[in-house]
Amino acid sequence: MPVTYNTLEEAQGVTVATTTSDSKIYVAQSGVYNFQFVVQLDKTGGAANPAYFWFRVNGTNVDNSASKIVIDSSSAELVFARNYITSLQKNDYFQLVWSSPDTAVELAFVAAASPVPAIPSAIATVTWVSPLAV
Repeated sequence: MPVTYNTLEEAQGVTVATTTSDSKIYVAQSGVYNFQFVVQLDKTGGAANPAYFWFRVNGTNVDNSASKIVIDSSSAELVFARNYITSLQKNDYFQLVWSSPDTAVELAFVAAASPVPAIPSAIATVTWVSPLAV
């Protein structure tokens, strides 16, 4: 399932179209982009199981973009980060997608508790790198 983003801190040259089931990150101009993601995973019970993350461009899975991580035990938490550099055309969109066979694995938001600010379940950073080669 695609990762969703509920808050946009700052944006220049990208927009996030969010529905209840996905977040599509659209680019405003053609170019090479670096997409960086950080997710906070939580396992609420059961034995060790994997979670998989991969990238999509315009709704199509990107070949060789998947990663597998294993969360070892019940009540475990894990931070996972990835980046991907790709060339996109104006108005193309990018998504981070994830899946786990274990329903006890979730992307976990943690509310602020003084003195610690809130912990988002997912963060995306998009950086324009260069124009497309001619």
